[in-house]
Amino acid sequence: MFPRITDKGGLGHGASCTPYSATPGRIRSDASGNDWAPPLFVLIFLCVNFNRGALFDFMIQFTHPLHHAYGVSGEADALVPEILEALAASVQFAARGNPDFREERYELLGIDEAHALKEAAGRTAVTGGLPAAPGRPAQAGKKIFVVSARGITKDAQNALLKIFEEPPADTHFFLIVPSFNLLLPTLHSRLSIIQVSDSRGGSEILAEDFLAKPAPARIALVQEMLKALQQEKDDKADSPEPLREKERIMEFLSALERALAGTVWKNGDALAQVLVAKRYSRDRAPSFKLLLEHLALVLPRQ
Repeated sequence: MFPRITDKGGLGHGASCTPYSATPGRIRSDASGNDWAPPLFVLIFLCVNFNRGALFDFMIQFTHPLHHAYGVSGEADALVPEILEALAASVQFAARGNPDFREERYELLGIDEAHALKEAAGRTAVTGGLPAAPGRPAQAGKKIFVVSARGITKDAQNALLKIFEEPPADTHFFLIVPSFNLLLPTLHSRLSIIQVSDSRGGSEILAEDFLAKPAPARIALVQEMLKALQQEKDDKADSPEPLREKERIMEFLSALERALAGTVWKNGDALAQVLVAKRYSRDRAPSFKLLLEHLALVLPRQ
């Protein structure tokens, strides 16, 4: 979380940062000896080396007024509480007991679920907004939808696209998916993407580990991924559920891209190899064995 001023003028949330202050436990004193605190966004950037949570990323990336549809990549269990706290802090929207808040979680979001969301989005908000205050005009009531899905069918994405192209007034969606690779380019383009820098998950760690290893160890990692994918295919042979191991491989490729993009000046050729692999991975029946083993052999060790 970001730090906040406590009743004693110190810093809360257990943040380990150095406030801009000449007196321990105080923020700063003016010429008259009165304590004052800089605006929140200034206070954040005066702090150094604190553990920035996802809420910080949400707060600084919220637009005012809110965008009608945000996209977030990650796990719902970790991200939903952060989204709700950021909403409460930025637009004073309280989700608890609010009939205008709806959270839905799906293994596979299909066309029927998308139509239900569209119908709910079209309803008028039950609760009122915020009255006018100094420096702030009156705000209408908002409807907030937080929707997470492990997979989304093409028909469902097209249905959501229609909602996002002509969004009902004061209605805002947060779409949480394991990887943006699951989304059609047309739907992805309608989302305001929130990059959560501290959500450094398994794919980021795996990509860094992969790049640091020699080729034989990389091949061993690839074999582990392929084994997990084949096991899930066998377990879900007659199931329409999306393959999570396939999603993890797709996100692993994206993590490799991000890892190499930071040093594109020396890893341009390697980045090109990853982008080609990502393109072929979107084929109807991609050979992940061929793609991953190729990357294991050609990518330079980092």
